[in-house]
Amino acid sequence: MVAFATVLATGEAKTLGHLTGAAFGSGLAWVLGDRTRTRRAYLTQLEERAARLQREQEERARRPRRRNGTGSPGSCTTWSLTT
Repeated sequence: MVAFATVLATGEAKTLGHLTGAAFGSGLAWVLGDRTRTRRAYLTQLEERAARLQREQEERARRPRRRNGTGSPGSCTTWSLTT
């Protein structure tokens, strides 16, 4: 920033072009690097979630299934009182 201000103050336009290019290149590299880092973190989270969901699905598949009417959650029992 100081170099950019110095070039503006002295009026050397040739150097200004090089500094502008360097600043643009540095900014572009920073944006691309940040975007890559963010995307990798997002993909890592997706992979962890997929692995967790797969483990949960395999665990549910190993459990014995209950039939309705055996008192399992979700079963419906109708009581009737006759007198």
